[in-house]
Amino acid sequence: MSAISANTKKCECDGSGWVSVPGTNMVKQCACQNEAALKRRMERLVEQSGLMGSLREKTFDNYHPKTPKQKRARDEMTRDGSFFLIGLPGRGKTHLLAASVNAAMGQGVSAAFFSAPWLLQKIREDIMASEKLQILENCCEIEYLAIDDLGKEKPSDTVQEKLFMIFDRREILGLRTSVTSNYDPETLSRERLDGAIVSRLLGMCQVLFLDGDDYRGKRG
Repeated sequence: MSAISANTKKCECDGSGWVSVPGTNMVKQCACQNEAALKRRMERLVEQSGLMGSLREKTFDNYHPKTPKQKRARDEMTRDGSFFLIGLPGRGKTHLLAASVNAAMGQGVSAAFFSAPWLLQKIREDIMASEKLQILENCCEIEYLAIDDLGKEKPSDTVQEKLFMIFDRREILGLRTSVTSNYDPETLSRERLDGAIVSRLLGMCQVLFLDGDDYRGKRG
């Protein structure tokens, strides 16, 4: 199928992708082409993200809270906001984060899920690459960005700067952004990340704490 969707035939260019410049004999690309290019970039970002395997099966319905805080976190996250999930490993943070992304995609929202180490690695690779993948730009613009295990590794100053740019831009644009971390905000800003990054997250996310036992330790 052409990059021009069927819907673009209803716009000014009538599906050609080009429009006349008033008062001249010149033409320019229609705005629908910018939209199509942005859509292709977002689709590429989703392909590069980590929502695969069992994560595609995570839903709010198959998350079974064991404590009031877990239940509150699930109930709040069904409301399509931005969230900062905090808790020890095995409390269901990743499940809820993946469920929120699956729900968003089911509603036609462009969304990407990254583990923080994977995203940091992709940013590092993009910094060094001669042909850029535009990871930074795409993470700034996708409708819903979800990052799991923030603070899992301490990034370099250069990567921290890129992370700040992502969260700063998303806060300015009012785009949905959710993260999980094993660390509370104070520890995260003191030991793992630049405090300005954590400040941006606190400014745009609802903080939810998850408690309870480690469900992974109960398997078998």
